[in-house]
Amino acid sequence: MSLAFLLEVPEFKDLVRALRGPAAGGEAPPSISGLAGAAKPFFCAALAHALDRPIVFIQPVERSSGRLEEEIRFFLSGLGSSRRIGALPDLTETPFAETAPSLEAVSSRMRFFYDLLYQPPALIVTTAFGLTRPLPPPERLPSLFLRVAKGSFHDRDEILERLAAFGYVREDLISFRGEYAGRGGIVDVYSPWQNAPYRIEFGGDEILSLREFDPSTQRSIRRLESVLIPSLLEVSPGEEAGRRGVPFTDYQEEAVFIVDGPGAVDAEWDEALADCAARGIEPDGAIARSWGELRSRAARVEELETGESEGPHFHFPFQSVPRFDNRIPFFLDYLRRAERERDRTYIYFSGDAVRRKVASLLEQHGIPARPAASALGSPTAGEALLVLGALDRGFSFPREKIAFFAEGDIITEEKVVVSRPSVRPSLTQFQDLKIGDHIVHADYGIGVFQGLLKMEVD
Repeated sequence: MSLAFLLEVPEFKDLVRALRGPAAGGEAPPSISGLAGAAKPFFCAALAHALDRPIVFIQPVERSSGRLEEEIRFFLSGLGSSRRIGALPDLTETPFAETAPSLEAVSSRMRFFYDLLYQPPALIVTTAFGLTRPLPPPERLPSLFLRVAKGSFHDRDEILERLAAFGYVREDLISFRGEYAGRGGIVDVYSPWQNAPYRIEFGGDEILSLREFDPSTQRSIRRLESVLIPSLLEVSPGEEAGRRGVPFTDYQEEAVFIVDGPGAVDAEWDEALADCAARGIEPDGAIARSWGELRSRAARVEELETGESEGPHFHFPFQSVPRFDNRIPFFLDYLRRAERERDRTYIYFSGDAVRRKVASLLEQHGIPARPAASALGSPTAGEALLVLGALDRGFSFPREKIAFFAEGDIITEEKVVVSRPSVRPSLTQFQDLKIGDHIVHADYGIGVFQGLLKMEVD
């Protein structure tokens, strides 16, 4: 049994079969419960690995910090899966808002569009607001990106016009992302995807040089063979009156939609509608209908079983693992009990040095444990497997007698796993010392005893 244990759990197999059914119509969508704490990203990774249809995982805005995508990516790698994950962020606070979006939001959505065009993700993490904002039509998507290679031929003025159409701001000298400049045979542009701007040098219509440079000193950082520049506008100004965008389903018609915490997601949507009413804004009917259709076909993920779903229900009895917070004796007792009950335990460490120290500690206490290259290895019953990986929090699946611990569940300071000497150091009293004796001070290290000095204190 390994990290891939969930793929063999009967309820999980049944859920995969249920989600492989028609994307709309027929039986009501399923509901899922029991995904305690850190088990949720693991569950999503296992589902993306097992299901041959794209998955769209819809979170409340309050939870959309980007951490979930990182953890799902971590578990996909641990499962040995090549499936890709993408994030479709909000553009503005609500899909009905006409306010100018932040550069970060635009940049993140453009990265998603690029992946959608060339490397479609198997699992997409988003919110109701990010999902229902109309997307650029598929036929227009390639025009949102400009690739320039050294030795290729481009008209300099056309590139400047393209950058202006992309929404970049022209400056004499660029300093910030989203700016561009042109002088003579040089075009500078600062992509929101990069930590430094590009300098494109022309010789006629041929691109002679591509470099990254430091905008404060104008010095080159490194030479490049090609660069990719994303647009900052999903819809160009000339298209405002025409076809402004298409629903998400134009790209992922067969996707499986899953709503995490439907009560919180519905409350955010209702709040957005109420805000529109309070400001006298008429919500876009197409956006509202789009969410209604997606919501009706989406599976539900609840912490606890509510009994409200009309479709089949699947419960997975995950539990959070205890946090020991440097109380090593309690953790050792836990592992001894796991050994007696023949449970399998995986412990993730941030680095090999800590792993070696914990392995030594467990060996001293007679607890069976061994290092492993990955969590796809199978410990014997009662054994702990020590693996490397940046797991944030652990979880367990008691029914299968398996638990996964993060380093942070056990220790918060490396020094607590250092083995203590079996003989306590001697503590010398001052009256035992003679002037000139070498000593080791508890705070200041090695020194020479020079006597006692009597001092008056207030």
